[in-house]
Amino acid sequence: MDSMTWGIIGLLVGLAVGAALVWLLVARRTHAPSVNQLKAENERFREEVNAHFVQTAQLINELTDSYKKVFDHLSDGAERLVDKEAVRERMPQVGHREVRLRHIGAPRDYRPTGSRSRPEKPKQSSPDRASAGDEADDDSSS
Repeated sequence: MDSMTWGIIGLLVGLAVGAALVWLLVARRTHAPSVNQLKAENERFREEVNAHFVQTAQLINELTDSYKKVFDHLSDGAERLVDKEAVRERMPQVGHREVRLRHIGAPRDYRPTGSRSRPEKPKQSSPDRASAGDEADDDSSS
């Protein structure tokens, strides 16, 4: 091959390498704004989360205040309206212990509206019945 062919091959290789470098530099610059956009979006999200939790804390404080107002209202009403003698006779003797609700939620015998019969309670077998039942099973297998 003559020097002219080598010159053309070198020129083509140089153009290809140069084009690849330009393409990489341009691609890198186009990705830079998207990284900045992601950072800005992340910052907006963090601010939104912070605002959400601040508002949640404020709402919980309002809920606590409302609960206290209801409690105070009930306490004042009980103090003014309830006959203390009648309460002492009807309330179990709890002394200075705190009275707590055992179950919170729908009662166990809850049934949907329109249901006429009460749900049956599960039958508990006594030890005497269980042993009598076992003997009956033993007799039938003989």
